[in-house]
Amino acid sequence: MITKEEIQQNCVWDDCDTATLHIYSNYFGKEIEVIFRSNSKRKIITDKMVACCNDFLALSEEGAIKLKELLYSHCRLCFNTIQYGHIVPKGIETYLEANQRGFHIFNPDTAFDKSNIESVYIDRDHDHYKNRYVEILFYPDWEDEHGCTIILKNGKPIEFEDSMPYIGKYEYL
Repeated sequence: MITKEEIQQNCVWDDCDTATLHIYSNYFGKEIEVIFRSNSKRKIITDKMVACCNDFLALSEEGAIKLKELLYSHCRLCFNTIQYGHIVPKGIETYLEANQRGFHIFNPDTAFDKSNIESVYIDRDHDHYKNRYVEILFYPDWEDEHGCTIILKNGKPIEFEDSMPYIGKYEYL
């Protein structure tokens, strides 16, 4: 758990009303960059933003399994729609199978292993929603240009997005 005071004392603010904090995640086993979008010249960290940060830090084993499944779903979507240049023997393999072979990704665990967490985003603009939302940005091997964002809703992974998701659509799901 982290407190509002700890965030405020340890974050660095930029000129765009955004605070950056490097915080250790037990699940990821390393420090992760957490970006708080305050959208206020007063450099505000709200109680809900703190709760969102703690949601991320408290990712459960069940949540971790779902996160891996979502990354693998994104991977399979990309493998079915993007030609990465792997040879596809006609009638023997599909693009999905050729890409799985080429990237050595065959299940949620290998998809997670080939995903690089970039940062976590917590946005003050989401405070007006009933639920709490966190965006976890990965740059996986199969999508290192646009990345893959995993959405946490009240601490639970619920969906993947390519980039810059509109969180409001998850409010009533």
